[in-house]
Amino acid sequence: MEDDANTSLNKFLNTYLRIFHSCFIKKHTDFNTDCNTISKPWITKGIKTSCNRKRELYLKVRDNNEMEHKLYCKQHCKMLSEVIKEAKKVYYKEVISKSKNEMKTTWNIIHKETSKLTNKNIIKSLRINDHAVYNKITIANELNNYFLNIVGSISNKRINEKEDASPLQNLFKYFNQPFKDISWPYTSAKEIHKIIDSLKDKNSSGYDEISTKIIKISKYNLSLNKYK
Repeated sequence: MEDDANTSLNKFLNTYLRIFHSCFIKKHTDFNTDCNTISKPWITKGIKTSCNRKRELYLKVRDNNEMEHKLYCKQHCKMLSEVIKEAKKVYYKEVISKSKNEMKTTWNIIHKETSKLTNKNIIKSLRINDHAVYNKITIANELNNYFLNIVGSISNKRINEKEDASPLQNLFKYFNQPFKDISWPYTSAKEIHKIIDSLKDKNSSGYDEISTKIIKISKYNLSLNKYK
């Protein structure tokens, strides 16, 4: 195994992608029929082109550590975010202006953009001084008092414990002995499978072009490759 973790990862990823692309044929889909276009009508042709360009830049930055490429990629991402924000603003402004109930439409847009769902787990009771309290006003007042006074109590505690020293002094105080040598235990195939199974099933992928769904399908091959 290479000493450089990045080099090892890139070699493994290149091998994995060669096998993946040789086994699966790319399927081209018309973007106009894609569900993202239907659910996100503010997406324009220019935004689509910029998103494709963003992905190309990610792949270049992944294989190239030059600072010039990273800065250009960051600038492109920042500009794309501003364009998307402006496109959303124009679209939603038009939707609200055509709506019969502007207030309701506005709140629906806010909930959609913030992915805010109705929380059904409402606090029905609160234990105060070992007694269950069901009165909503009492519960609200107790929570307000707690959050209003918590900062002052923490500050007083720090003063009493004389923890107002500089961060460097605290570091020398608590770590006045050299650290022991760190030894990483060898992992097992079972542990690798457990980590992969904990991932969420998604068809989308990052710059590595591998979705978690594919990783789960090939988890046994990945664990075997680890011991080669």
